[in-house]
Amino acid sequence: DNLIGMEATPGAYQTSTNGSDFYFLVLEADASELVYASFFGGNSSAEHVDGGTSRFDRKGIMYQSVCAGCGSNDDFPIFPADAWSPTNNSNNCNNGVFKFDFELPLTAADFLVPPVGCVNAPIFFDNTSTNGQTFFWDFGDESTSVIPDPFHQYAETGTYIIMLVATNPGTCNFADTIYKEITITEPLVTGIADAAACSGQSTEIGPEDYNPNYDYTWIPDTYLSDANDPNPIFTAGESTDYILLVEHGGCVDTIFQSVVVTSLELSVPEDTVLCNNAELILAAEYAPSNGNIIWSDDPDFINILNDNSSDPDIEVEINEPTTFYAQLEFGGCYLEEEVVVNLVAFQTMIGGDFAACEGDTVNIYVLNPNPEFTYQWAPEELVVSGQNTPEVEVIVDAELIVEVTSITPYDCSFTDEVAISISALQESWVNATASPDLILEGQETQLDASPDGFEYSWTPVSGLDNPNAQNPVASPEQTTTYCVTVSDDECSYDDCVTVRVSDFVCGPPSLYIPNAFTPNLDDQNEVLFVRGNYITDLYFVIYDRWGEKVFETENQSEGWNGTFRGKVVDPDVYVYYLEVTCEGGSTFFDKGNITVIR
Repeated sequence: DNLIGMEATPGAYQTSTNGSDFYFLVLEADASELVYASFFGGNSSAEHVDGGTSRFDRKGIMYQSVCAGCGSNDDFPIFPADAWSPTNNSNNCNNGVFKFDFELPLTAADFLVPPVGCVNAPIFFDNTSTNGQTFFWDFGDESTSVIPDPFHQYAETGTYIIMLVATNPGTCNFADTIYKEITITEPLVTGIADAAACSGQSTEIGPEDYNPNYDYTWIPDTYLSDANDPNPIFTAGESTDYILLVEHGGCVDTIFQSVVVTSLELSVPEDTVLCNNAELILAAEYAPSNGNIIWSDDPDFINILNDNSSDPDIEVEINEPTTFYAQLEFGGCYLEEEVVVNLVAFQTMIGGDFAACEGDTVNIYVLNPNPEFTYQWAPEELVVSGQNTPEVEVIVDAELIVEVTSITPYDCSFTDEVAISISALQESWVNATASPDLILEGQETQLDASPDGFEYSWTPVSGLDNPNAQNPVASPEQTTTYCVTVSDDECSYDDCVTVRVSDFVCGPPSLYIPNAFTPNLDDQNEVLFVRGNYITDLYFVIYDRWGEKVFETENQSEGWNGTFRGKVVDPDVYVYYLEVTCEGGSTFFDKGNITVIR
């Protein structure tokens, strides 16, 4: 256990020890001289080995598993610094693994050869030996060689064991031997299933499984995307027989494959035009004659129109422009054609009858126009724009009939018409009112819209009990302008009314009685009135200084003119008494003096 005093050679990995390290040494072959010696271990831990765990490979490299970092230390030699793991995570020893290469001069035999070869094909043996000076090959078929990198060919199929001996007297092990296996096969000649292709279409050919390290050549290369691709694309060609040559390790396999192209022919009637609804017979001609033919008015052939797949003719009722589709199937290949049947009557139809507002300019258009048609509209004098097109603007000042006639490049035309009526609603009839149009805060008013019998929409909606009623009740918190839109299915007109909201107080300063007036016939201040708004009930009485009643009224519009019993009163101070009831039910009482000045 105590290594102190052991010799370490120059260039040693570790030249000193704490007495509890590993010690490596290499001797000459006859043990006559020390070639290399080094210590290996931590400065504190007592590294050791429990059991035989040392391994040496053919080049003398040592692989060791040890008890390292004993005492819960982290001092075991680490190289490189980021090795896994550089710390001792145990509370005592941990398992440490290291590799130590003495870089001894050793001979190691090795070579490269393909695992499979072909009969009579030259095979290259690539010598990758280390420190070899001379070599001996045994190819397993009673043939040998001393060439470092030989070629060899086998005359028969089979599996052969190849031996290589590499020798160098100057190395520690002098010589090394290695064995490898090779399988020799005959070139493959086979065929694969024919590939089916449809005329004008593409398909992939070649074997399903292939080795990307082999070389491939197609003969001929006609119609193929790449003559050296094991799976090229055959494109739009004729039926062709192909040979695929597969070269690997000097061996050439041969694969036969044919591409069988199916050609289809399908003829249908040319596109046609009908003036009015009619029955039409569509007939298809096709080859091969035993193919399957179907007709449909759907491009996905959901709705089949012919009785069976051998019936090439259909009879159809044309009520609108329709595209008919024919499909021929044979041998998994498909060919499709279509026939477009236009209908002039359908492509001249105007939208249904409608109403307009008097004086309006309206748009009228053909529902399904044909870009090849010219559309003439009447009466011409009412057409504002768009004459000879599928859509026009027409001025409507009275009920009228608008006609359109399609001018086509075919031997027929068609005329359709639409009736335009005038709306019963006129702008001058629309009126909005409020009763009353002046209210106090917290009061409500009745709105009303005319004429009767239409649709109504009031804005703003705040303060309204029903904004879509003809006569909603309004309770605005402040002066508000209400607008109503009166409409029928075609026309709508607006009118507005303002509801004023007052913050009136039943008393001063809203109520006022002058404290003097001058009934002297100068037309100024001749009559004394109670001043104020929103008064519903009033009692006003005036007394002279002796308590005699000189004036009394319950009518706010009636005032005192300074007379009593037909005579003018003397200038003096008089006493008044006032009781008032205002809108909303609030009351006010007042009394005071009034001076008559003459």
